[in-house]
Amino acid sequence: MSKSPLARAIARVPAYHDTAASQGRRTLTFSSRCYLTISRPQYAGTRRLSTFPINSLNRSRTSSELRRLRLPPSRRYQGTWARLSDTYRAHPFAGSVALFAILAGAGAILYGTYIYQRFIVSSFSAYPEPVAKKLRRAIYYTNISLEPREALKYYKQALDAAETCGMDCFSDEVLGIKVAMAWLMEKIPLPAKAIEVLLAVEKDCRAYVSRLDAAGQKEDGSESLLGTGEEGKEEEQGTNRERERKRILKWTVRMNVKLGELYSSPHIAQPELAEQRLVWAVEAILRERTRSSPPRTPPTPPLEPSITTQQPHNDIDFFSNEEVGGSLEALATHYMATEQYRLAAPLYIGCLQFASPRSCRAVGLLQNVAAAYIAELIRMGYPPKPIHEGSTELESTDSDDTADAAQLLRGAEAWLAKSQEVEEALPREERTPECDVCRMARLQYRGAAAEAWGRLEEARASYEDALKGLRELGGGEGVEVMVESLERVGKKIEGTWKKAGRAVEGEGVE
Repeated sequence: MSKSPLARAIARVPAYHDTAASQGRRTLTFSSRCYLTISRPQYAGTRRLSTFPINSLNRSRTSSELRRLRLPPSRRYQGTWARLSDTYRAHPFAGSVALFAILAGAGAILYGTYIYQRFIVSSFSAYPEPVAKKLRRAIYYTNISLEPREALKYYKQALDAAETCGMDCFSDEVLGIKVAMAWLMEKIPLPAKAIEVLLAVEKDCRAYVSRLDAAGQKEDGSESLLGTGEEGKEEEQGTNRERERKRILKWTVRMNVKLGELYSSPHIAQPELAEQRLVWAVEAILRERTRSSPPRTPPTPPLEPSITTQQPHNDIDFFSNEEVGGSLEALATHYMATEQYRLAAPLYIGCLQFASPRSCRAVGLLQNVAAAYIAELIRMGYPPKPIHEGSTELESTDSDDTADAAQLLRGAEAWLAKSQEVEEALPREERTPECDVCRMARLQYRGAAAEAWGRLEEARASYEDALKGLRELGGGEGVEVMVESLERVGKKIEGTWKKAGRAVEGEGVE
């Protein structure tokens, strides 16, 4: 009797042997590569199945089982940690590199997340998310990848989102966005556009302060008509209004100081407008600080040096002593640039009241006062006539200008001596690089004063000391200035000796 095709195919399959019976697991292993061909009777609409190798069935599983069988019986079914341990023992170097790469990658991800949350997300926590999203893009196109058009577009979208979210247009957050737009215009640089933006914001802030002042005056007139309970409520509202007024006034002063800086820049060069803005800022600060205190007459700026420190202001919402001193110094610097030295000196003296009396900043301010005196002395054209070397008086001592010049010179020398005294009294750990710069500037000012007064040898010695110190500090523009000053003084000394020689020759001829 003939066998069917399926029976004949099965008969060709080799028998398996039990290699894992002792472990309770059976595994088929084949000793040769054979093919199983399964066929069916040829019926209509059917076709013959394909031929495939039998030993390719479940090949990966068979290989893993074979590898496991080569291990000791106690470790054939171990966990993942044990496998990793075995791999590390087999390949210690590669395992160490892989472990370090994994830990470094995880640490970088965690650190990047911390930086993003700490310095990016938290920086915009005061804004609603729609505003913060647009503002982050604007800051990116301003600080990271400078694209002014994109940055300006997102700044405007941030302002629109702030208005949609109901944010106060005079809040610190919204005003900060507007000032950031002006800073972007300055960075491009388009200082005229920056001035335009700041002028618009400053005008709105000043009008808002005026409205708050009017509301406060109206309340003062109606206080007598209120009851006891209403008085307490109105007092609280008045306190909040006063805080709001000072906050907006602070923004207004800062914008006026910035406008003065922009008007003084070489791109604009409008010193008159710069002076108007800086004067308004300084007057507003001083007027606000003395608003709640009794009026007092400001002292006349002394020629002799003295340092009196202003006590910290009680109002924590307004400018600190450092900010007031910075505003005064900005106006004084403007006066120095426009050669109004007699106006700059009192402002520098006023800055001393708001600075620490024992600091490098105080040393610099003391020298700035002396610099204003010396610059005014040079502007007056002294010495008016050639004088003998080492002389301390001019030939025409009856002139009022001569007496004024002598007074300026004595004042400048006194302020320079005071700056040196303050610097020498500073402990070494409190000295900053600013003190080194001040020391070189003091030598330069002494040389300029001596040169203006005709003491040429003393001027040359001061310039040489200043040049030596500047080269020790690394040089810079000051080195070129000192070299030019030495050349100028040298020519003056040479001319003086030539004149003296000709005078001696003339006397000998006679």
